[in-house]
Amino acid sequence: MPYPLGYGRTTQPLGLIAAIIATCAKLSSKLIVGAVSALFLIAVIFFVKNSISTEEIKTDTDSQKEPFEISPAIVYLQLPDGTNYRARLENKDTVEYLFDYLRNERGFKYEKVAYTYGTEIDNINSKKAPTGYKWAVYKGDDDITSDIDNERLENETTYVLRLVRKPQ
Repeated sequence: MPYPLGYGRTTQPLGLIAAIIATCAKLSSKLIVGAVSALFLIAVIFFVKNSISTEEIKTDTDSQKEPFEISPAIVYLQLPDGTNYRARLENKDTVEYLFDYLRNERGFKYEKVAYTYGTEIDNINSKKAPTGYKWAVYKGDDDITSDIDNERLENETTYVLRLVRKPQ
């Protein structure tokens, strides 16, 4: 009589299981050890063969970057209160580097908060943005605040700090 196993299936009769166990008991232990060893050896060979396969793994290749010529960059930072800063750096430097340079060399103060999506400026020269506003860095008409750590300096460019209304 079959016994339920679950999910609507039944097990084999106990007689068949008992016959298999009896057959294994009749075999000598050397034969059982040999069979198990052969199965183990086959499994190891299969594993090693698949582990040492010579298939190429596709990787992303770096795109060919254009040669980048480093040159001096004279840049300006303009604040809302009319203060202007001038710095002579290199075009490989970033706007964030400009801020750090001005902090160390000219007494400019700023605090930033780095998020996974970009950077936000918390205060400028100890002045926090009023409620509903935020500090923004503009290059021309473009707000580059969230990308100041990647935005490279351009020669004779003025970067402007402004208080702008936060999006609702």
